[in-house]
Amino acid sequence: MVVDTACARTVAGHGWGKKIAEFYKQEFDYVIQYVSDREPFRFGPGPVIYSNAALLLPIAWGGQFFMVRISLV
Repeated sequence: MVVDTACARTVAGHGWGKKIAEFYKQEFDYVIQYVSDREPFRFGPGPVIYSNAALLLPIAWGGQFFMVRISLV
């Protein structure tokens, strides 16, 4: 996973969200939480795309634990 700290929000595709949820279930027996979400995103000169869900991804970084909210498009 690449964390882009220059962005105000984090976004991924639904396919990636499904794969990471399966990975967390298989490797850690952890069920990823999904929440409702509606955030606008624009990729290059393309149209605005709105997310319709977000997942809450627990991560450990430098001995600290965080929950990262990732909007799904």
